[in-house]
Amino acid sequence: MKKGYLSLLGFSMFLIGILGLVLSLVGLDLSMLSFASSINRTFGLVIKLLLIFFGMIILYVSKTGSRVD
Repeated sequence: MKKGYLSLLGFSMFLIGILGLVLSLVGLDLSMLSFASSINRTFGLVIKLLLIFFGMIILYVSKTGSRVD
């Protein structure tokens, strides 16, 4: 995968996780994450936190990359 696509994937995961977390604080829910909250509120929170965490990891890996000299 190219670095640009990987950065876009990481940023999208991070943004969706943050939006889901902030909206759940005011009682709203993203439709794409509503399945997680319908099972259990704690499960929904864990899914949102995992999206944020793995989005940051993917974004970091895509920005640093490995350089062979």
